[in-house]
Amino acid sequence: MSTSFSRKSLQRLVAGGLLTALVIILQLIGCIPQISANKLSFVLIPIVLGGAVLGVRYGMWLGFVFGAVVFFGGLSGLDPFTALLININPFGTLAVCLGKGILAGAAAAGLFRLLQKHNKPAAVLAASVAAPLVNTGLYCLGMLTLFRPTLVQDFHLDENAGFLAGFWFIFSLVLVNFAVELAINLALCLPIYTAVSRSRLSRIL
Repeated sequence: MSTSFSRKSLQRLVAGGLLTALVIILQLIGCIPQISANKLSFVLIPIVLGGAVLGVRYGMWLGFVFGAVVFFGGLSGLDPFTALLININPFGTLAVCLGKGILAGAAAAGLFRLLQKHNKPAAVLAASVAAPLVNTGLYCLGMLTLFRPTLVQDFHLDENAGFLAGFWFIFSLVLVNFAVELAINLALCLPIYTAVSRSRLSRIL
């Protein structure tokens, strides 16, 4: 009994390690194409799947790794916009990067756990929506609360004109990326989850 439990735990750790490596690779690749300040996050797919298959703790861990790689990209200069934010407010940037990643993973995994007893495909789809929604939502919130003066100055906005007059134009670019990320998640997470569930991996995990 103890040996079986230890073996299964080890197998889950190995699976978590592989997903961690995948998160790192996908996020580093995601730093290459720069459509806007917010990258296209294929990395959300292993975060959603890891949280669904392995649990909330793994979802949070994978989200943490995602955020850490984003922050490292800024420190290394691989991600110029994050590097700019670090120069302005390093601790605020770290909080946004880690916070949005961890909470995106937690939200996706938690929502899946809540809904899976009723309908697993629906639970996967809900988790696929939750991850990019929380990730992008917290990103925008962080920009508005921690970096508002910088956005006003760098984009020559009228701070008294209100959100719709200036900030909406900037964040509309982020919302385009959100729409693409959401479409990617909805298209790929459920088929991959279904394939994993029907394979031998489901007996291990």
